[in-house]
Amino acid sequence: MKNQTAIGSLVLFCALAMVTPALADDTPQPTEIKIEDLSDGQVIRTVIQRSTAKRLTAEEQDQLAPTIERFIKARKEKLEKSDQHPWMHPVPNDRNVNPDDVVPRNPEVVPGRSVAGTDPLSLFVNTITSSVSPANSSTVNEPSVVASNDRVHYTANWYSATSDNLGDTFTYVNPFSGPFAAPSGEFMCCDQTTAFDPNSNTIFWLQQYIPNNFTTPSTNTGTQRINVDQDSDGTWDCAYDINTVNSGFSDNTWFDFPDLVVSDNYLWHASNVFNHNPHSFVGGYSARYPLAELSQCSGSLTINAFTTNHGSLRFVRGADTTMYFADHNSTAQMILWTWPDADDNPTSVNRSITGWLNSTRICGSPDGREWCGGMDSRIQSGFKSGSTIGFMWTASQGGGFTKPYTRISTFDTSNNLSHIEDIDIWSSTVGFVHASSAVNSNGQIGGTILWGGASDFQSCSAWMAESPSAAGFSPFDTVTALNGTSGPSSNRSGDYLMSATYYPNTQQFVGACFALTSTSRSQSRFLHFGRESSTILIFSDGFEDGTMDQWSSSIP
Repeated sequence: MKNQTAIGSLVLFCALAMVTPALADDTPQPTEIKIEDLSDGQVIRTVIQRSTAKRLTAEEQDQLAPTIERFIKARKEKLEKSDQHPWMHPVPNDRNVNPDDVVPRNPEVVPGRSVAGTDPLSLFVNTITSSVSPANSSTVNEPSVVASNDRVHYTANWYSATSDNLGDTFTYVNPFSGPFAAPSGEFMCCDQTTAFDPNSNTIFWLQQYIPNNFTTPSTNTGTQRINVDQDSDGTWDCAYDINTVNSGFSDNTWFDFPDLVVSDNYLWHASNVFNHNPHSFVGGYSARYPLAELSQCSGSLTINAFTTNHGSLRFVRGADTTMYFADHNSTAQMILWTWPDADDNPTSVNRSITGWLNSTRICGSPDGREWCGGMDSRIQSGFKSGSTIGFMWTASQGGGFTKPYTRISTFDTSNNLSHIEDIDIWSSTVGFVHASSAVNSNGQIGGTILWGGASDFQSCSAWMAESPSAAGFSPFDTVTALNGTSGPSSNRSGDYLMSATYYPNTQQFVGACFALTSTSRSQSRFLHFGRESSTILIFSDGFEDGTMDQWSSSIP
């Protein structure tokens, strides 16, 4: 049953000369912020109140949308082309890494080729989502997706979409003017992501907001709002506003590059934090919020956060009662955090890995435009399968690699996170970059990945591996979802893709990807995929007791 508690109101930001109603200030005030210093960061504990932002009616959203969209798109395009935008903190090159020693450890991958023989990797659904709002499909697309039964929630950089028929068709969801009024003095731009809790059947949707006066000094903070859909029916019931000040940072800061992951008991949220002006990296934020509070739209939300001078933190998918996340210390060492549900704070270890190279990525394109030029060393995704965790990122060409490639480093959770091995997803003719990952109920890994080179425009594939080992990734099984037809106007495409386990048929995956169709636009796709054999298990949870709505939609 959805919580029908009345939602309050706030000041809706002004875009250019736009006139909006005078509403009450909505900034969530923490009751008390408790800070504890650790050797590798700080732990912050506080409680914030549920957002009182006004729920906008469909008519109000329609009235506001055109002005807001024109304003935001102009600002976003300026930000994407700005050399001042602080996309990451630098990863030091380890001086002991000899380029002659940086060589492939796995067989070369042929893009778009399924190699599973009698049980191939198949796309059950491959649907265009950007058609719901073609003008909002940017080259920095950043799509994410979750799906439960027939409900799909899909986000990209400038738009969102929903489906009630497992992706056969999508309806536009305007993120600029809803579902709730924007935090005072801020506008929605631009990162979004989504997550799903199968135990409570709840979808979470993160929207990123930045201050209106983004390019001048400001006491405003940036907000990442978490919207809650309690019954996964497309109605957003409440929201919680996490901003940099109530997370322990100073004024004049904002969030960027979020991650949102569900474990057994918590929703985990990570983001980079930057200063407004001058633009500079401040640190990384990772936090956990109780699912029991979020799924009930509780009046308050308990925040247990960790802040560090590391950034671009990525959680593992597939965690249960212990979360793991990571960053790079250098091109030959990683820092790994372990955060059990029973502990108030995480602990970290440093682990050496096989060295890799970190320079400007060069993939190439038939039209000479360099779509990999803005890519960097940020970890793109993490996974946990059995006692193995792994993290994936884009390494640059050099040494024995002629193109950028995806590096995967794995570690053993049963042996103090000892380093297991390093896996390379590579090709001599195309770059394999921006990999996303998820874990199915068989412990198999699946996701989406971008690829392209001098003879192939930036394209997108679904992929799957039998286990989180080098043998499990060899051969690397892919199927092409979309071939691009253009390079970008600027040397940039990204910044991340997302994938998730499909419910209720947890042997399958859903994924988000895109390819460029012009120098300024891309086409986004919703993918539902898995092994052909996974379609046999059409009766999932609920078959025995006759609750057909729990399994009927798992038939691809």
